Amino acid sequence: PSLASGERVFTQDIGLLASTPPAVRRGGANWRLDGVLAVVPAAMAAQWLLLPVQAGGERLLLAVALDAAGVARQPRVNHDATRPVARVSLKNVQVPDADCLGRGAAVDRALERSRRLTAVVLASELVGVAQQCLDLTVAHLAQRVQFGKPLATFQALKHRCAQMMVTVELARSAVLGAAREFDGDPQESRSLRLATMARCLADDAARYCTQEAIQLHGGVGFTWEFDPHLYFKRAQAARSWLGTPTGWREQLAATLLDGAAA
Repeated sequence: PSLASGERVFTQDIGLLASTPPAVRRGGANWRLDGVLAVVPAAMAAQWLLLPVQAGGERLLLAVALDAAGVARQPRVNHDATRPVARVSLKNVQVPDADCLGRGAAVDRALERSRRLTAVVLASELVGVAQQCLDLTVAHLAQRVQFGKPLATFQALKHRCAQMMVTVELARSAVLGAAREFDGDPQESRSLRLATMARCLADDAARYCTQEAIQLHGGVGFTWEFDPHLYFKRAQAARSWLGTPTGWREQLAATLLDGAAA
C-alpha cells in the first residue's frame, strides 16, 4: 500500500550500464554487501533498493535501505534530464534476513514478470510521447504560414502527419491490448509476446514521431524554445530501459523457435 500511495519509493538496477554484481557474504544474522551499481534510476529519491544477488549457490532478492550505513549515492548526468539516475555504492552494508523478499527460482520469475509488466507501462508512456509530438506538429503546421498559406495546406506535409497518426494508433492498440491481457494474468509465453509487441511498436512510434516533429517544425524544431527536443530525448533514452527493442525481439524469437522445435 505504501508503494501505491507514493509514501515509499523503491528502485532497482535495471542494467542501464553494465557493472559487476555486488559481492555478498553472510555475517551473523545479516547479509553483507560490497559493490557499486553504476546507474540506478531515481536512486536519490528512493528509500529502498530491490537488489537480486547470488549468495553462493542461492539466488536472493534483498530490500536494501538506501539510508543504511555504508550506502552512498551520487547523482549522474543523464541524457534525459527529466528522469534522474545516480551511482550507488555499497560498502559493508548489512541487510537483515527479514529484508530478504525471495529465494531461489522464484526471484527470477518475479523479476521477469515485473519486467514485462513494466515494459507495457513504459510503452504506454512512449505512446503519449508520440501523440504529443503529433499534436504539437499539427498545431504548428496550422499556424505557420509559408508562400502565403498555412503549412497545413501542403499535401506532402499532410501525408507525413497522417503517417505519424497511423504509427501512433498502431502502437496504442498494441499497448491497450497488452494492458487488458495483463489485467487477466496471461500465461508466460503470451505475456512475453504481448509485452514485446507493445514495447517495440511504442518505441517505433516514439522514435518516428519525435524525429518527424523536429523536422516538421522546421528551423525552430532544433531550438530549446520549442518542446520536440524534450520528447526526442525521452524516446532515445527510453530505448535502453528494460532491455532494447532488439533484445526483446530476440528473446521472443528464441522462445517461439524453441517452442516450435519442441
